[in-house]
Amino acid sequence: MKKLISITLILALFISIFTLSAEAKKSQTVKTYTSGDYKYQIQKNGKLKITEYIGNSDDVTVPAELDEKKVETIGKAAFVGRFIKTLKVSSGISIIESDAFSYCDNLKSAELPSSVKTLGSYAFYNCVQLTSVKLSSGLKEIGAGAFYYCTKLPKLTIPNGVKFIKAYTFAYCKSLKALKLPDSVKNCYLECFDYSALRSISFGSGLKGLSSYIFTECPKLEKISVSKTNKYFSSKNGVLYDKKKTVLRAYPMNRSKRRFTFPSSVKEVYYFAFYGNNNLNSVKFNKKLEKIRSSAFSACKKLTSVTLNKHLKFVGAVAFDSCKSLKKLHIKKNKNLKICCEAFGYCKNLNKVTIDYIGKKWEGAIFYYCKNLKTVILKDGVKRIPYEMFDNCPKLKKIKIPSSVKEIDDDAFGFTDKGSVKNFTIIGYRGTAAEKYARENKFIFKAV
Repeated sequence: MKKLISITLILALFISIFTLSAEAKKSQTVKTYTSGDYKYQIQKNGKLKITEYIGNSDDVTVPAELDEKKVETIGKAAFVGRFIKTLKVSSGISIIESDAFSYCDNLKSAELPSSVKTLGSYAFYNCVQLTSVKLSSGLKEIGAGAFYYCTKLPKLTIPNGVKFIKAYTFAYCKSLKALKLPDSVKNCYLECFDYSALRSISFGSGLKGLSSYIFTECPKLEKISVSKTNKYFSSKNGVLYDKKKTVLRAYPMNRSKRRFTFPSSVKEVYYFAFYGNNNLNSVKFNKKLEKIRSSAFSACKKLTSVTLNKHLKFVGAVAFDSCKSLKKLHIKKNKNLKICCEAFGYCKNLNKVTIDYIGKKWEGAIFYYCKNLKTVILKDGVKRIPYEMFDNCPKLKKIKIPSSVKEIDDDAFGFTDKGSVKNFTIIGYRGTAAEKYARENKFIFKAV
């Protein structure tokens, strides 16, 4: 899904950039003038918008005036693809529109004056040689993807005054190792740090909101810090929580600890909180934990075992999806527990599952495509087996069904995408749901 989003984004960028000239031709209402190395238009307020740079200089200083009129704006894609090496924007210019300097492959340094208030979306997109950027002290807005794919940018100081870090802003900044966000930043949006080299990030006192999967593709992230005066978030040992530490928001992907014990105050594991951690092999849940949200532990490659305790109330969809080292799972008796679809899907090395109880709220396909699952132990007291619960588990050749099971939903086990599992055997009691399911699906039935 994330790869698809990225591909779609790149295609959209190409389309938007290469249709700009066509859109300009369609516009018959604004006349374009030429002055030296620049083409410009006169805006309604009498100030100028530079629409295109036509010069050939390596070192460019964007002028504050053209033809004795003040320049206010650097327009969309005005410098796109130009071979400039250094850039200095003159004082007085306040707006830099989207894609203004995108694909300037040779650009190494850029300096923006304090007059610049707005930096548009993808303004420096794909400036692959950019190593130095001085942002305006008066900057209020940084557009989405402003520094997307600036692969050599090692550091950046964001001025106090910027309120939002929008989608993809620092995505693929593969040299950016640390980032300190000022107190003015209130929110950070989806994938704004994706595939960057961030090892540490620090949030200020003003942060109020974070997108749910903001750190899901930060493979080198080791530490998240938050100002102690922040009213909404807190951190401890590099892990991000809400202020009262009742919700664990984010566990860095590259945090080196092998084990993690949940603080006693935590009641909820947030969406994507542990997603993709490379080192964690065991977690110990506390007795107060009630909710594990969707994708909370997805793709934790080294997580080897999980025990869901009797206090837990909710396990979200694909919560432990693709935990490829997970081998054993024990779900204890818990009448209040709801487990959502594919919660343990694609756990390819899961070989043994013990279930003490299956509640009415359990959804289907919980163990979908656990291709090495061989042993399922259902304890007496289990009353139903949901739809496609063990679907596409080809090595599950037999299962013993306790007499307490009164209902087995369609395709609960014994099937793959290629059809029924050969010689699938159900061990159970005559006259029960187990015998009925075996007969209806032409499986081998062995009476206890």
